Amino acid sequence: MHVGRMKSGLDWNALVTVRLLRRWAAARDELANPLPTLVELARQIDCPPEAAIALGSLFQLTESCLGRPLKAECCCSRTLSEDERAVLLMIAAAAGPGEPFALPEIPHGLPGALAWAASSVRRLLGSGVGPAVMLRTGRCPFPARPQTAIV
Repeated sequence: MHVGRMKSGLDWNALVTVRLLRRWAAARDELANPLPTLVELARQIDCPPEAAIALGSLFQLTESCLGRPLKAECCCSRTLSEDERAVLLMIAAAAGPGEPFALPEIPHGLPGALAWAASSVRRLLGSGVGPAVMLRTGRCPFPARPQTAIV
């Protein structure tokens, strides 16, 4: 019996974002500067370098806001991590010019620089992420940071 390729439910822009996020996380884990490798991967997959740079800024700002590194699946995984889903949702829900900053997908809104970065990525890549990601949760799309007990 032949089993065909599984459809991801993501469009090209979302797949590019996930691929670049996975490359970002791998480079960061190796203590390397992730930006050159993002631009190189973008060139290989025919993505504009400015989109790779905007995504790099978005990833860096997101990690800063979360106070932790983004967690990505391995490069060959067909599933999305919670952080990958959250980044895609953040891009899809990013406000365009003249739109409100708090949308039902992310009711608390985004900090100024992060909102600007997500809007820039959306403008450069587009906003389609597929129904598998656009869940209207009404809460922060990122998993909560684990609390550490102070003794």
